[in-house]
Order: sequence, then structure tokens, then C-alpha cells
Amino acid sequence: MSTSIKQAINEFLLSCKVEGKSYGTIECYSDKLKGFLWYATNYDWPDDITDITTNHLREFLAYLRETPHRFNSKCPRAIFSTIKYQFAGLSPKTGHREENEVDALI
Repeated sequence: MSTSIKQAINEFLLSCKVEGKSYGTIECYSDKLKGFLWYATNYDWPDDITDITTNHLREFLAYLRETPHRFNSKCPRAIFSTIKYQFAGLSPKTGHREENEVDALI
């Protein structure tokens, strides 16, 4: 069964609420992930989250560096951290947070 990027984001944000993350943190994550979803949609990424590769993420981070006004971020670090945290929460094998390919981007 595939999980769309939008569905994965919604599930991630719900998980954050259940974990007791603050409203501000959840709003920040939501804001950053909207930009991520926009990019993935407009650059024809696969919709299935499991088909997104490390290279896709590198392209997105390069875009952020080359376009500093995008998504209200002069530095992609905040967006990167949000995406890393989200992808860590999407392990299809275990259902819990674990290290993943996104760590290779640090």
C-alpha cells in the first residue's frame, strides 16, 4: 500500500499532536512541509513517499540554497530539520522513528 506525500505529512502532523508537541512547533512543521509538498508537486516527484530518494531531497535542498526567499528561509537548515524529522517518522518497516537516508545529507 502506498502513502502519498500529502498523506504522510498529515499523518506526521497528527503524530506530533499526539506526542504533545507545542502548537508553535506543529505550525512551524506544517509551514515548512507545505513548501516541501509544493516543490515535490511542481517538480514532478513520485507521489509515493517510499519512492522519494536521497537525490530528490538533495535537489530540494539545493533549490533552497539557490532561492533563499523561498518558504521564508534564508538557510535551508530549519526546513531540512523538519523534513529529516518527518522522514525519520515514516519507516515502513518498523512504524517508528529510526535513522534513515536523510541522515546522509548532514
